[in-house]
Amino acid sequence: ASAAILVSAGLLPVPSVAALIACIIFWRISWKKIGGCTGDVLGATIEIGEIAFLLALAAVTKAGLTWGFLSPLLRLLGL
Repeated sequence: ASAAILVSAGLLPVPSVAALIACIIFWRISWKKIGGCTGDVLGATIEIGEIAFLLALAAVTKAGLTWGFLSPLLRLLGL
């Protein structure tokens, strides 16, 4: 899982950061509201992270931005 997160953050930094921020905000809200973490909170955190990642990925793609480690390679290939 750690390797997948590092590869994802390197290849797609904007969606990865968006997912991380969304998860942190949700965790802080859950700690303030219920004073801890349950299995339901963990499951909801996963879903919120996925949604934030996919929305940010769609926004970055729609804007035509190419960031990350692969962007120089994609420019060389003309993609």
